[in-house]
Amino acid sequence: MIAFSCLAPAGFGASSTRPGIACLQVTTGYEVDPSYQMEEPGDPGSITIRTRVRDQDLAAACEAVREAKKSCDCLIVSVHWGYGSTEALAEYQEPLAMALIDAGADVIHGHHPHAIQAVGFYRGKPVIFSANVLIGQQVFLPASEQVHEIWRAMSDEGFITRLHFGAQGINEVEIIPTVLNEGRLPEIAPPEIAGRIYERLSRLSALRGGAVRRVEGRIIVSPE
Repeated sequence: MIAFSCLAPAGFGASSTRPGIACLQVTTGYEVDPSYQMEEPGDPGSITIRTRVRDQDLAAACEAVREAKKSCDCLIVSVHWGYGSTEALAEYQEPLAMALIDAGADVIHGHHPHAIQAVGFYRGKPVIFSANVLIGQQVFLPASEQVHEIWRAMSDEGFITRLHFGAQGINEVEIIPTVLNEGRLPEIAPPEIAGRIYERLSRLSALRGGAVRRVEGRIIVSPE
């Protein structure tokens, strides 16, 4: 496994003189639709947020992936990316996943959003955009109403991904639905919640090249 973070607060990145995280700096721009803005002045819907990983960081990450792949049969690339508690992806995420797979990654394991997102495929390789939080999540302690509003938006539903291997590599991606208990720790989801997770994952994954189906009581995701 090799890992990167697209969330890069100042001073967190590793350098030749200090330890830190393997940062992929993301540049952000704002594109305004002038025609729509004339019709609806002030409407934020006229703004598209453009994001991309810096060329030099992407090149370095791809080279690290190529080197790591030389010494293993299956390479999982773990990426801290995305934002918030929504179904939406940032513009840079899918191109980044594709570039890392082109460089040799067998699985992209994405995390950070507090929500279930798609399991997609590119060149037959799975891209897990977000399975939500597994180990635990913020316990609702006394805090401002603004902070509690953020916490309430965080879904308590998620999933574990089990990868099955065959002679040609990964031949099956199995999803095990989970839910956080009162202590904010994960448990296997009961049928009603598991069904809701199945429906959401089916809808989102279909947009990213993934087909979700039930096979003998298990939830399986495969390329469309």
